[in-house]
Amino acid sequence: MYKQGSVVEPDVNEAVRPFEEAAQGGNSEAYLQLSTCCLDGIGVQKDERQAVELFRISNLLGDDNAIVTLGLCYMKGTGVEKDSGESVRLFQEAAFKGNLSGIYRLANCFFLGIGANRDECIATRL
Repeated sequence: MYKQGSVVEPDVNEAVRPFEEAAQGGNSEAYLQLSTCCLDGIGVQKDERQAVELFRISNLLGDDNAIVTLGLCYMKGTGVEKDSGESVRLFQEAAFKGNLSGIYRLANCFFLGIGANRDECIATRL
Protein backbone atom coordinates (compact mmCIF):
# COMPACT_ATOMS: atom_id res chain seq x y z
CA MET A 1 0.00 0.00 0.00
CA TYR A 2 2.59 2.59 1.10
CA LYS A 3 5.26 1.20 -1.22
CA GLN A 4 3.15 1.59 -4.38
CA GLY A 5 0.98 4.48 -3.21
CA SER A 6 -2.33 2.66 -3.65
CA VAL A 7 -5.07 4.07 -1.39
CA VAL A 8 -2.52 6.30 0.42
CA GLU A 9 0.28 8.60 -0.64
CA PRO A 10 3.51 6.68 -1.39
CA ASP A 11 5.81 6.60 1.62
CA VAL A 12 8.69 4.17 1.21
CA ASN A 13 9.84 4.67 4.79
CA GLU A 14 6.40 3.65 6.06
CA ALA A 15 6.26 0.77 3.56
CA VAL A 16 9.22 -1.01 5.13
CA ARG A 17 7.74 -1.18 8.63
CA PRO A 18 5.07 -3.85 7.90
CA PHE A 19 7.71 -5.98 6.15
CA GLU A 20 9.98 -5.73 9.20
CA GLU A 21 7.14 -6.68 11.55
CA ALA A 22 6.00 -9.61 9.41
CA ALA A 23 9.60 -10.80 8.95
CA GLN A 24 10.04 -10.91 12.72
CA GLY A 25 7.03 -13.21 12.74
CA GLY A 26 8.82 -15.58 10.34
CA ASN A 27 7.01 -14.60 7.13
CA SER A 28 9.17 -15.63 4.15
CA GLU A 29 7.48 -13.21 1.73
CA ALA A 30 8.15 -10.33 4.15
CA TYR A 31 11.84 -11.29 4.23
CA LEU A 32 11.84 -11.35 0.43
CA GLN A 33 10.25 -7.89 0.23
CA LEU A 34 12.55 -6.51 2.91
CA SER A 35 15.60 -7.90 1.12
CA THR A 36 14.49 -6.19 -2.09
CA CYS A 37 14.16 -2.92 -0.17
CA CYS A 38 17.71 -3.37 1.18
CA LEU A 39 19.02 -4.24 -2.26
CA ASP A 40 17.52 -1.12 -3.85
CA GLY A 41 17.69 1.24 -0.86
CA ILE A 42 13.91 1.67 -0.66
CA GLY A 43 12.92 2.97 2.77
CA VAL A 44 16.19 1.75 4.27
CA GLN A 45 19.85 2.37 3.61
CA LYS A 46 21.05 0.39 0.58
CA ASP A 47 22.95 -2.63 1.86
CA GLU A 48 23.59 -5.40 -0.65
CA ARG A 49 25.22 -7.74 1.90
CA GLN A 50 22.24 -7.41 4.24
CA ALA A 51 19.93 -8.04 1.29
CA VAL A 52 21.76 -11.29 0.51
CA GLU A 53 21.39 -12.44 4.13
CA LEU A 54 17.67 -11.67 4.03
CA PHE A 55 17.31 -13.58 0.73
CA ARG A 56 18.97 -16.56 2.46
CA ILE A 57 16.56 -16.37 5.39
CA SER A 58 13.58 -16.08 3.05
CA ASN A 59 14.76 -19.18 1.22
CA LEU A 60 15.22 -21.11 4.46
CA LEU A 61 11.65 -20.18 5.36
CA GLY A 62 10.45 -21.70 2.09
CA ASP A 63 10.32 -18.90 -0.49
CA ASP A 64 11.92 -20.37 -3.61
CA ASN A 65 11.81 -17.00 -5.40
CA ALA A 66 14.42 -15.84 -2.90
CA ILE A 67 16.85 -18.53 -4.03
CA VAL A 68 16.52 -17.40 -7.66
CA THR A 69 17.26 -13.81 -6.64
CA LEU A 70 20.18 -15.05 -4.55
CA GLY A 71 21.45 -16.86 -7.64
CA LEU A 72 21.27 -13.60 -9.57
CA CYS A 73 23.27 -11.90 -6.81
CA TYR A 74 26.02 -14.52 -7.22
CA MET A 75 25.90 -14.17 -11.00
CA LYS A 76 26.33 -10.38 -10.85
CA GLY A 77 28.48 -10.19 -7.72
CA THR A 78 25.87 -8.17 -5.86
CA GLY A 79 26.53 -8.30 -2.12
CA VAL A 80 28.67 -11.44 -2.56
CA GLU A 81 31.74 -12.48 -4.51
CA LYS A 82 30.80 -13.17 -8.13
CA ASP A 83 30.46 -16.94 -8.59
CA SER A 84 28.59 -18.21 -11.64
CA GLY A 85 28.98 -21.83 -10.50
CA GLU A 86 27.16 -21.04 -7.26
CA SER A 87 24.45 -19.23 -9.17
CA VAL A 88 23.90 -22.34 -11.32
CA ARG A 89 23.67 -24.47 -8.16
CA LEU A 90 21.06 -22.11 -6.73
CA PHE A 91 19.08 -22.06 -9.99
CA GLN A 92 19.16 -25.88 -9.96
CA GLU A 93 17.81 -25.91 -6.43
CA ALA A 94 14.97 -23.57 -7.42
CA ALA A 95 14.28 -25.59 -10.60
CA PHE A 96 14.12 -28.80 -8.57
CA LYS A 97 11.39 -27.14 -6.49
CA GLY A 98 9.48 -26.35 -9.70
CA ASN A 99 10.20 -22.62 -9.71
CA LEU A 100 9.68 -21.44 -13.30
CA SER A 101 12.11 -18.55 -12.98
CA GLY A 102 14.73 -20.97 -11.66
CA ILE A 103 14.12 -23.32 -14.59
CA TYR A 104 14.43 -20.44 -17.05
CA ARG A 105 17.63 -19.11 -15.45
CA LEU A 106 19.16 -22.59 -15.35
CA ALA A 107 18.30 -23.24 -19.00
CA ASN A 108 19.82 -19.88 -19.90
CA CYS A 109 23.05 -20.79 -18.08
CA PHE A 110 23.34 -24.05 -20.04
CA PHE A 111 22.40 -22.36 -23.31
CA LEU A 112 25.01 -19.62 -22.88
CA GLY A 113 27.61 -21.67 -21.01
CA ILE A 114 27.54 -19.46 -17.91
CA GLY A 115 28.66 -21.35 -14.80
CA ALA A 116 28.16 -24.64 -16.64
CA ASN A 117 29.33 -26.25 -19.85
CA ARG A 118 27.39 -24.95 -22.83
CA ASP A 119 24.78 -27.56 -23.68
CA GLU A 120 21.83 -26.59 -25.87
CA CYS A 121 20.26 -30.05 -25.47
CA ILE A 122 20.00 -29.69 -21.68
CA ALA A 123 18.85 -26.08 -22.08
CA THR A 124 15.98 -27.01 -24.40
CA ARG A 125 14.91 -29.99 -22.26
CA LEU A 126 14.53 -27.78 -19.21
